[in-house]
Amino acid sequence: MTFASSRALTRRAALVLAAGLAVTVVPGVASAAPNAVIPVGRLAQGLAISPDGTRAAVANSNDNTVSVIDTQTRAVTATVPVGLYPLGVAFTPDSSRVYVTNRDAHTVSVIDAETSSVTATWSGFSYPTSIEVSGDRVHVLNEGNATLSIMDSAGVALGGVPLPEGPSGLAVTPDGAKAYVGSYRGVHVTVIDVAAASVIASVRASVSPRALAVSPDGTRVYTTKLTKPDPMKVIDVATGKALPGGIPGPGWSLGVAVAPDGARAYITNFLDRTVSVIDTAGLTEIGRMTVGRYPTEISITPDGKQAYVLNGRDEVEILDL
Repeated sequence: MTFASSRALTRRAALVLAAGLAVTVVPGVASAAPNAVIPVGRLAQGLAISPDGTRAAVANSNDNTVSVIDTQTRAVTATVPVGLYPLGVAFTPDSSRVYVTNRDAHTVSVIDAETSSVTATWSGFSYPTSIEVSGDRVHVLNEGNATLSIMDSAGVALGGVPLPEGPSGLAVTPDGAKAYVGSYRGVHVTVIDVAAASVIASVRASVSPRALAVSPDGTRVYTTKLTKPDPMKVIDVATGKALPGGIPGPGWSLGVAVAPDGARAYITNFLDRTVSVIDTAGLTEIGRMTVGRYPTEISITPDGKQAYVLNGRDEVEILDL
């Protein structure tokens, strides 16, 4: 999944900014019952659910491990040692492998999902953060040299794309044709032609677009914002432009995920301690669900019935949707 530069923002550092700020919740839409909670490792920052829905994986940055969760039992079944400061996690389309970016080791670990063991380690990256898989292509965002690495499933480099400074947040269209990258230092999203390994457009979005998510039908890209409470922009893939207006929110919205049917989008609000529920047809916020302190990453199960959310207590919360 996607996240901000760990040098620009870690959840621990951002706690200082939260001191003394009021929590705002939309009346009448808070969770009716306590959410199920799964403890994971220290400074959990990356989250992904397998396409077959059987597992979730969480990168624990301070432990240099990945927690593997059985989604049926809602328990951690394995803790896998990886490289220094793991951040991003992504499953292959067949759910057989998990790719993990190890930022401070400049590597990517490949985990066999069945045995929960590392089978390969790829090198040659520069402070890799976000990672996405589409088909047989693996896309790795390098914070250190501001590039996007495009690899095949064996770890062979197929191309590298220079990006603006401060790359943060990565999403790839379902057909693998285009990749979108945000920037915590700017207001634009960079559009990349994956086959050509080249930048084809730059779209003005929200202030510091931190996380990105493509709709299941590949027609829209939802962006979040790191700081100011200005509307979060939605990019029309066909036109390459942001739709008029945007999605309102309280600011410090760090994670975004779209339901499998595309009808709802879910956005984590770090300081607000909520998850915004967005009606995608009207691009309107129809409610907020309360969660634990400082939610960051969010992923939706393939059946669309639950959301997994990372919070500041190093827990995965499970929300019934």
